[in-house]
Amino acid sequence: MPSLSARCTRSTSVVSRMRVLPGIMLSLLSLLSALLISGGAAAAEFIGVAAALRGDVIRVAAADGGGNIGPVFSGSRVFLGDEIEVASDGRMQIMLLDETVFTLGSGARLTLDEFVYDPATQSGAMSTRITRGAFRFVSGKLAKSSPDAMKVRLPAASLSIRGTQVAGIIDEDGRGQIVLVGPGPNAVDATLGAITVNNALGRVDLTRPNFATTILPDQAPTPPRLASPETIQQIEQGTGEDAATKIAEAVGVESLDVIPAVDTDDDGIPDTIVGNTALGQNIANATDGAAVTSDQAILDAVFAALSPVVSDGEVEADDLGTLGVNIGAGAAALFSSGAQYRGDTTIDQLLNYGLTGSTTFSATDVTISCANSAASGCGGSYDISDRWDFATGSVRMVLSDGTAALDYSGDGTVDTNIGFSMDVTFEYGVAGPLGSSIVTTNQAGDIPGYVHVAAEYDSSLNLGAYNVTETTSHISQDEAVNSVDWTAIGGNSMTVTDRGSGIPGRLVIRNDAFLSNFALGSDAAAADSIGNIASHELTIEKPVDGDDPVELATGTVHGMAKQ
Repeated sequence: MPSLSARCTRSTSVVSRMRVLPGIMLSLLSLLSALLISGGAAAAEFIGVAAALRGDVIRVAAADGGGNIGPVFSGSRVFLGDEIEVASDGRMQIMLLDETVFTLGSGARLTLDEFVYDPATQSGAMSTRITRGAFRFVSGKLAKSSPDAMKVRLPAASLSIRGTQVAGIIDEDGRGQIVLVGPGPNAVDATLGAITVNNALGRVDLTRPNFATTILPDQAPTPPRLASPETIQQIEQGTGEDAATKIAEAVGVESLDVIPAVDTDDDGIPDTIVGNTALGQNIANATDGAAVTSDQAILDAVFAALSPVVSDGEVEADDLGTLGVNIGAGAAALFSSGAQYRGDTTIDQLLNYGLTGSTTFSATDVTISCANSAASGCGGSYDISDRWDFATGSVRMVLSDGTAALDYSGDGTVDTNIGFSMDVTFEYGVAGPLGSSIVTTNQAGDIPGYVHVAAEYDSSLNLGAYNVTETTSHISQDEAVNSVDWTAIGGNSMTVTDRGSGIPGRLVIRNDAFLSNFALGSDAAAADSIGNIASHELTIEKPVDGDDPVELATGTVHGMAKQ
């Protein structure tokens, strides 16, 4: 299991960074206002303005009374009927009068077919065609007025947009990927919205950020699934702005100065987190006590700061990771004055470093997100309290108010609703069931002290067999090491209740509590860094006989608050 840093790197989607900057929006609005005031004979056809150009952009076709054929420059007017092409090394943005913003990447081609807009009622209609290239757009006032007001036609499908951000890429043969970018509610008051992708053979609705559909000529759009890393990389390379600047604007500060972490040994885990007062303060402002924040702009800033891989533009499969990620109140300390990551807290450190007393780390309303489905309403939340008693060598996990709506069958609909709770103590000290036989090292060195508790339930929600024993718990990365049956310890309990109309089949609920070592600030003493940052992860799985389980949902919180 990765460290806090590694998990943060895994657990965000690069697509979620693709926002139009409020600063750019304001500049474009200023341009629009000036052009409207000075509009002339062609005012009837004038519908927007070009900006943020890079490389060559050409108007290859135009309607009578519109723009001139030839190069487009920053500040150029855009007219109804324009067909605009971006060169292989270019990029541009177009802002229309209803504040819809298109970003066109390398090789993209856009035609503006219809634009009717009444500023007084903020209603009308818009239709555009994108025939190739990378693109993204933020819908404006028209898309908010009616589900049918804004349409984007592609070679093999059309899009209906309901107040959201969309990204995609279309190749020369008309094949493509369409991604719902979002964002969720954040500092710029954006709303999630949705996309309907349809053609003569079928339709799909994209309702969850970072989920995509593939469109192919003469085929129905494919069911929603997480966008592939390759798609994200292509879109970002073609249309992306500087991630740190966009994140800073979205969070609502002048500059976050998000400096990528330093990975000195190239193991994919950041070693140095640069101090960032603004980001630390934003995290602190978004949390209270054991509360966590799922503000996407803050999460993006954290992940950009922790991820040398993503910051360098190298997107790998694990960078998509899981969706249920929250940053806890304690995470602000990592960024307020910087930190040195000193590895995961190991079993040896827990046993032999002289740690005394106990510390309780808590988090409330940790988001659970479905990992296998974009079904409407899928997901849930839970509260968690992990008490590490270093004096006795034990960890007590108390999970409460757990709820989850799941797509057990994976067909795009919620068919399982459960409630769940847990109160389990795992003893890793010499007085516990492992005693002096506990294993602290393996071929890779010291074993991290991840405390894992899991249980399997049958369709009647009775405890079933899981990993040979009825239930299992262990401290290690390998479930075959340091493993015991947690039901053999008095007072331990984990329960699941049916909150719907039955459970289609077996469920496994897995919990992991772990500590990481961070030297906070430039002069933190080494002794202060052992086990000072806590994390918790929950996963719900569907067992598959003879094969790997299907992960249904997950929830993760980092930087839990000390109580």
